[in-house]
Amino acid sequence: MSAGPVAAVARLAQPGWLQFAALVLLADLANYAGHRAWHEIGPLWRLHAVHHSRPTWTGCPPAAVRAS
Repeated sequence: MSAGPVAAVARLAQPGWLQFAALVLLADLANYAGHRAWHEIGPLWRLHAVHHSRPTWTGCPPAAVRAS
C-alpha cells in the first residue's frame, strides 16, 4: 500500500532541507496547475471570474480591505 507522495519523497536518501524544498516546489506547482485550470476550463472560469471582476485594484485582497 502506498503512503502517498510525502512518504515517497521522505524515503529518498536526501537531506531534510532538500526534501522540504522539493515538497514546497511540488505544492506550488500543484497550486499553479489548479489555478490555471480555473482559468482554462469554461465552467470553472465562470465561478472563478468573480475573483477577477473587481473594478478597481487596491493592492490588497478583499479580506484585508474589509478588516480595515
